[in-house]
Amino acid sequence: MKKLLLNLVLLGALSTMNAQEIPYYLPEDFAVYTDGETLINWQPSPQYEEIKLPTFNFYQGDNGGYLAICTREQEMGVYSVGDGIYVMGQIRVEGHYEGRIFIPKGFNAGDDITQQIEFLQICEIYFPNMRGLMWVGGDTGGWFGIQE
Repeated sequence: MKKLLLNLVLLGALSTMNAQEIPYYLPEDFAVYTDGETLINWQPSPQYEEIKLPTFNFYQGDNGGYLAICTREQEMGVYSVGDGIYVMGQIRVEGHYEGRIFIPKGFNAGDDITQQIEFLQICEIYFPNMRGLMWVGGDTGGWFGIQE
């Protein structure tokens, strides 16, 4: 209940800020809720199971956000997004959100960042055994209630 109240207070405070001013920080023990299939939410629900999504706040500045770390290795995944793709964690890097998609600094909306070496090297700090078996994606704005 305490975590839910904190999330609601945080979202209320964020709604009054300009998108470029929001620091977009998540705790490293970030709890998400899943139906065990492909539905995932940041809000608790009686029919969903709580799981921890490894969250690494690599970048500490205010203008940052999260890249999802994805793999096809089911045993490493925390939850499925379908089509044999699993999210195993997320890293915070410098950049901004455009809608619910995080755009890292130096990139534009629509750029393919999935195999950018600079991001994969950060991922390898946290998942060294997954070298060559992971990629990144920016669809993480849903954690902050961003709809579009």
